[in-house]
Amino acid sequence: VELCLTSNVLSRSAPGYAGHHFGELRGRGCRVVLCTDDSGLFGTTLSREYAIAQRAFGLSRRALRALALEALQYVFCSDSERAWLEHAARQLDNRLEVE
Repeated sequence: VELCLTSNVLSRSAPGYAGHHFGELRGRGCRVVLCTDDSGLFGTTLSREYAIAQRAFGLSRRALRALALEALQYVFCSDSERAWLEHAARQLDNRLEVE
């Protein structure tokens, strides 16, 4: 499920960040992907959406990385491009200190 936290809060389809359905869906094991919707209109970036999710739902750095890596499964590209993206992301992830 693609979720745009800021867009949903500003358009009032969610009561606030802490009450956003991201937490419930993720808690139930649904596969969720953070998105930005119209970043010019809503004044956000994908990095900001991840930071909001971290604060609002108490996500660890490890959880954020897992969320980002899982999102690669849903990128519209060829299998070879996806494999390259996943490899590059895992190499970067291995270089970063994980909690």
